[in-house]
Amino acid sequence: MNRSEFDDILSARFPIIIEENKSLIENMEKLRKSFVKDYPIKSIKSLALDEYVIGKGASNKSFCYRVEWELDQLGKIVGSPARKFGLWYGRVNKSDKTNEYRCVKKFGENYLAAFEAVKNEISNLLLAGEVDDFSELRSNKISPMFKGKLLYIYYPQKFLPIYAESHLHYFLNKMNLVSDSVSELDMQKTIMEYLGSFPDVLKHPVHYRSKLLYDQFGRPSKEAAEKKTRKPLPQEAIPEIIISLPLSGKAPVARGGGSPWKPDYEAQARNKRGVGERGEVLVFENEKKRLELLGKPELAKKVKHVSLADDSLGYDILSFDELGQKRFIEVKSTTSQYADKGFYISKNEADKSQTLDNYYVYLVFSVYKKKPQILHLKVADIRNDSRFKMTPVQYQVGIIA
Repeated sequence: MNRSEFDDILSARFPIIIEENKSLIENMEKLRKSFVKDYPIKSIKSLALDEYVIGKGASNKSFCYRVEWELDQLGKIVGSPARKFGLWYGRVNKSDKTNEYRCVKKFGENYLAAFEAVKNEISNLLLAGEVDDFSELRSNKISPMFKGKLLYIYYPQKFLPIYAESHLHYFLNKMNLVSDSVSELDMQKTIMEYLGSFPDVLKHPVHYRSKLLYDQFGRPSKEAAEKKTRKPLPQEAIPEIIISLPLSGKAPVARGGGSPWKPDYEAQARNKRGVGERGEVLVFENEKKRLELLGKPELAKKVKHVSLADDSLGYDILSFDELGQKRFIEVKSTTSQYADKGFYISKNEADKSQTLDNYYVYLVFSVYKKKPQILHLKVADIRNDSRFKMTPVQYQVGIIA
């Protein structure tokens, strides 16, 4: 999704989202401030056991109970086991008949030792959040969902109220964003920085950003969320550069009157826009790596994903060859591993391929796999290669008054 498309979404939906959720978010902000007032960071280490643990019933408005239930609208962590808190009162599993204090062994061999360790970890987490020490935040032993919600509660302008790994992956994939890592905090940070780059978003509380994402993209399916199945993020992919067309060897399937079926990569991109955008991100990242491996880090820094800002240029990526000459790259992507179906080049792209030196088409195959393949084709060579046949397939119909 390029910036102009997101700008359109913001102008059409964001004012409505703000109006629909204004009362809710104002009320939740009051509850959040009340919680922070009741539990200042400096007092965390002095909490008594029952002031902290969940499992003592709804009448025991403990620290963990309020985080999970009272502040539920600030990002859900309901449903995941109570062990996420490191310490709780209850049973280990359904077959266990005894309610007692329980702890996660990484915090201590008994619940009293674990309780002290958990309080220290929470205190250290919140202090690190105050100074943006992401190294300390990543290594902190508090469970990811609990960690994410605590950081949002205490620093609501710095962190995103989306804590589930599957949801973060889902939104990054939808927006084709590349995170520094696949830790929950880094994925949050990437989304926060991207959405915060839009002035209309930046001037409103962060909570509206999560509302915007769920409004625009919905939620990952229950099956995907439960099994944590997901498409790999772009930085997890290891593209392979290939030098020959991958063909299946099968004849094109005939449809309707015996004519060969000739859809292409861009037809898929129109139906599943993410296919085309994912390919562009993969090529963008891979071009930077290519130049770095060639010992040209200064050129790698100049590679640009130009279609994000302007999709009328006739190419998607501005890169360079090892001599510093500009390379103009149009990306065509497919989920298939074969090139049998061909691809479209628009009139604009065809025109630019004749006027720009070093104009390339990069074909990206198996775009959602961990090992996609990329074929570099110079359009000047395509025109003189008997393996390719360029056929005009579209007409513009004008209206004569």
